[in-house]
Amino acid sequence: MAISLKDRLAAKIQEDMQQRSDFIGGQDSIVGDLGSEQDNIDVNLIDTSPYQPRLKICETDIDDRARDIEARGQISAIVVRRKHNGRYELIDGEHRWRAMIKLGRTYILADIKRITDRQAALMAVAANTQRKGYTDYENALSMQRIDSDGLLGTSAEMASVLGIQVSDLYRLKAFFALPEAAQKLLKEQPDLISRRSADALKSAYLNYGESSVPAILEAMPLIGKKELRVEGITKWLAEKLGPKPTKTKNTRKVAPPTVFNSGAGAKLAELNFDQKKNVFKISLVNKELANEFQEYVNQFFDLARQKTTS
Repeated sequence: MAISLKDRLAAKIQEDMQQRSDFIGGQDSIVGDLGSEQDNIDVNLIDTSPYQPRLKICETDIDDRARDIEARGQISAIVVRRKHNGRYELIDGEHRWRAMIKLGRTYILADIKRITDRQAALMAVAANTQRKGYTDYENALSMQRIDSDGLLGTSAEMASVLGIQVSDLYRLKAFFALPEAAQKLLKEQPDLISRRSADALKSAYLNYGESSVPAILEAMPLIGKKELRVEGITKWLAEKLGPKPTKTKNTRKVAPPTVFNSGAGAKLAELNFDQKKNVFKISLVNKELANEFQEYVNQFFDLARQKTTS
């Protein structure tokens, strides 16, 4: 039987409790059960969660929630945690909170949790991914923030919290391998493409480089309008971009040899210098020059030794 996201989250919180993680910036520690209390708190003392994935708030949804609260009252408490500066961090219930502000209410009923940074991040992500309306790109941003803060150790753990397969987790990461112009477009229209589409576009960008950017930007609105299906992205881009560029071997550059001639134009020596390895190779035309050169080399290193020991 499949384990629900809620149960997975509870297990992770229990794991943190066993480790007695620091509470809010290392000030306190959780001992025993996860603590919480309910209270009416000032709406102006609440800050949104840094792990809240939604980029844009739909004002229509806020208006609908405000009408519902005005008609029936606040049915369920929002979830917050106390911050060290006396304010509160919102974990769940942003629409309810914004609706109360819109209604001009001063206080809102809140369930105040005593939890760590890690627990707050997990709860915020789990609460949001269980709801419809969050795009793959928004969830990818949330995942990226948790990952950059070091709150989840493994890809399997991250996938578990998000309720997806590990393979889909890597597809979410594909958003951040897209060109900068594509990511800028997604910040304006986060619902434009899915994680599978991002993965296909990323492959084109890796294969063709910057020359693929115009085609990728052309493809994204078509994907958003369902005019270009995920299965057809690779073929469409190949038709636009042509054959994949052949990769040349990364050969090491060596400086051309330096040739030393006599006054009459006869070749005396040839010097090769590998700048990467700092290797000199000199070829002399006869033994007499070689012996003389050896004397100069000996003198050079005698001076070098004197400098290093003085």
